Amino acid sequence: MVRIDGAAVAAKVMEETKQRIAALAERGIKPGLAVVLVGDDPASRAYVRSKDRKAAELGLHSVKKELARRHHVRRIC
Repeated sequence: MVRIDGAAVAAKVMEETKQRIAALAERGIKPGLAVVLVGDDPASRAYVRSKDRKAAELGLHSVKKELARRHHVRRIC
């Protein structure tokens, strides 16, 4: 059986991603993450917070737009 060290793999992916983002920044390109959060579901808020923190760790530009639950997904898209 092969064991995979998930933490080591994740750390390697994070470091490689940071390097790629830095290389883009040197060329004047600022990659980012945009999130549209509809409603106030606690699990969705926690997920979005975690993505926002990860984006900051990576040096990504992050934008979050929050909409009330009354907005329908077909109108948003």
